Amino acid sequence: MDDFIAKLQGAGFIVSEPKEKMYVMLGASNGAGFDVNGDSIEIYEFDTSITSGRDALERLKTDGFSGQAAEIHKNLAIFVHDKSENTDAAKKILFSM
Repeated sequence: MDDFIAKLQGAGFIVSEPKEKMYVMLGASNGAGFDVNGDSIEIYEFDTSITSGRDALERLKTDGFSGQAAEIHKNLAIFVHDKSENTDAAKKILFSM
Protein backbone atom coordinates (compact mmCIF):
# COMPACT_ATOMS: atom_id res chain seq x y z
CA MET A 1 0.00 0.00 0.00
CA ASP A 2 2.87 2.37 0.78
CA ASP A 3 4.27 1.72 -2.71
CA PHE A 4 0.94 2.72 -4.25
CA ILE A 5 0.82 5.98 -2.28
CA ALA A 6 4.44 6.73 -3.24
CA LYS A 7 3.63 6.13 -6.92
CA LEU A 8 0.64 8.46 -6.70
CA GLN A 9 2.77 11.17 -5.13
CA GLY A 10 5.51 10.57 -7.69
CA ALA A 11 2.95 11.11 -10.44
CA GLY A 12 2.14 14.52 -8.98
CA PHE A 13 -1.03 13.71 -7.06
CA ILE A 14 -1.77 15.31 -3.71
CA VAL A 15 -2.51 12.41 -1.37
CA SER A 16 -4.01 12.99 2.06
CA GLU A 17 -2.72 11.24 5.15
CA PRO A 18 -4.14 7.68 5.06
CA LYS A 19 -6.82 6.92 7.63
CA GLU A 20 -6.99 3.38 8.91
CA LYS A 21 -10.25 1.64 8.08
CA MET A 22 -12.04 -1.25 9.75
CA TYR A 23 -10.39 -3.70 7.37
CA VAL A 24 -11.02 -6.70 9.62
CA MET A 25 -14.74 -6.47 8.75
CA LEU A 26 -13.79 -7.32 5.16
CA GLY A 27 -11.34 -10.06 6.10
CA ALA A 28 -8.42 -7.90 4.93
CA SER A 29 -5.02 -7.71 6.59
CA ASN A 30 -4.68 -3.95 6.08
CA GLY A 31 -6.79 -1.06 4.85
CA ALA A 32 -6.78 2.70 4.52
CA GLY A 33 -8.84 5.49 3.07
CA PHE A 34 -7.40 8.67 1.62
CA ASP A 35 -8.06 11.46 -0.82
CA VAL A 36 -6.32 11.73 -4.19
CA ASN A 37 -6.49 15.37 -5.27
CA GLY A 38 -9.58 15.66 -3.09
CA ASP A 39 -11.37 12.52 -4.34
CA SER A 40 -11.97 9.71 -1.84
CA ILE A 41 -10.76 6.11 -2.29
CA GLU A 42 -10.16 3.14 -0.01
CA ILE A 43 -7.64 0.37 -0.50
CA TYR A 44 -7.66 -2.99 1.26
CA GLU A 45 -4.88 -5.58 1.25
CA PHE A 46 -5.62 -9.28 1.63
CA ASP A 47 -3.26 -12.04 2.75
CA THR A 48 -3.82 -14.47 -0.09
CA SER A 49 -1.32 -16.92 1.34
CA ILE A 50 -4.07 -18.08 3.70
CA THR A 51 -7.47 -19.54 2.85
CA SER A 52 -9.47 -16.94 4.77
CA GLY A 53 -7.73 -14.11 2.89
CA ARG A 54 -8.38 -15.71 -0.50
CA ASP A 55 -12.01 -16.41 0.44
CA ALA A 56 -12.59 -12.85 1.68
CA LEU A 57 -11.14 -11.37 -1.51
CA GLU A 58 -13.28 -13.68 -3.65
CA ARG A 59 -16.43 -12.72 -1.68
CA LEU A 60 -15.62 -9.05 -2.15
CA LYS A 61 -15.05 -9.59 -5.86
CA THR A 62 -18.46 -11.21 -6.36
CA ASP A 63 -20.61 -9.48 -3.73
CA GLY A 64 -18.96 -6.13 -3.02
CA PHE A 65 -19.50 -4.61 0.40
CA SER A 66 -22.47 -2.63 1.67
CA GLY A 67 -23.86 -2.28 -1.83
CA GLN A 68 -20.63 -0.97 -3.32
CA ALA A 69 -18.56 -2.84 -5.89
CA ALA A 70 -14.84 -3.24 -5.39
CA GLU A 71 -12.24 -3.39 -8.11
CA ILE A 72 -9.66 -6.10 -7.50
CA HIS A 73 -6.01 -6.19 -8.51
CA LYS A 74 -3.85 -9.06 -7.29
CA ASN A 75 -4.34 -9.03 -3.49
CA LEU A 76 -5.74 -5.49 -3.33
CA ALA A 77 -9.30 -4.18 -3.44
CA ILE A 78 -10.09 -0.56 -4.22
CA PHE A 79 -13.32 1.28 -3.54
CA VAL A 80 -13.80 4.58 -5.37
CA HIS A 81 -16.19 6.95 -3.63
CA ASP A 82 -15.71 9.95 -5.94
CA LYS A 83 -15.44 8.83 -9.57
CA SER A 84 -13.28 11.32 -11.44
CA GLU A 85 -10.22 11.66 -13.64
CA ASN A 86 -8.15 11.56 -10.44
CA THR A 87 -9.55 8.25 -9.26
CA ASP A 88 -9.40 6.78 -12.77
CA ALA A 89 -5.70 7.71 -12.92
CA ALA A 90 -5.17 6.26 -9.43
CA LYS A 91 -6.70 2.96 -10.53
CA LYS A 92 -4.45 2.87 -13.61
CA ILE A 93 -1.42 3.32 -11.36
CA LEU A 94 -2.62 0.57 -9.03
CA PHE A 95 -3.32 -1.83 -11.89
CA SER A 96 0.13 -1.21 -13.38
CA MET A 97 1.85 -2.39 -10.20
